[in-house]
Amino acid sequence: MGLRDDKKQNLKAKFRDAALALIAAQGYEATTIEQIASAVNTSPRTFIRYFPTKEDVIVSWVEDAFRAMVDDFQCSDSGLSAACDLKITIRKALARYEQDRSFFISLERIILASPTLLARKLARIEEIIGDLTRLLAKRDGKNPNGTSPDVVTRVLLGVMGSTIMTSCLVKKSTSLTELFDHNLQHLEKELWQS
Repeated sequence: MGLRDDKKQNLKAKFRDAALALIAAQGYEATTIEQIASAVNTSPRTFIRYFPTKEDVIVSWVEDAFRAMVDDFQCSDSGLSAACDLKITIRKALARYEQDRSFFISLERIILASPTLLARKLARIEEIIGDLTRLLAKRDGKNPNGTSPDVVTRVLLGVMGSTIMTSCLVKKSTSLTELFDHNLQHLEKELWQS
């Protein structure tokens, strides 16, 4: 990455940090693009070049995390099934999340408090589910429109989402990967108990 790209990434990070701080202090609805730009000593126009809307600055963290997960899954090959590789990929994503857990919990709480942000996040999750389902189907040689790859992807991402929500709502010292594994085991036990 060149100097220009470094500067862009640095400014993008400053916008994100300022937005998160302002939203945490005064709420999402009360925070304006002008305030975010001012906190970084730039113009609203500069902000809009990086993030076309206020939602984009918050949801961009979610998008980056999910994009990294898709990239990891594309590169994974443990020699196990594609579903196992997806599970391993999700565990890696949760381990990254764990490295800055308090930040991501704050971010999740902001998203949960705003119907606009939550809708945007859920729409993005649907896109990622589609991407992962197609990759899973391709690796298993199955129809991407069939039910099996979609069910596997949705179940694993559902358990991931439940793990993150539990982490946001309950203060536990358990790592996210341990909680994810526990939740999968619990699901398996409940499904096969009947």
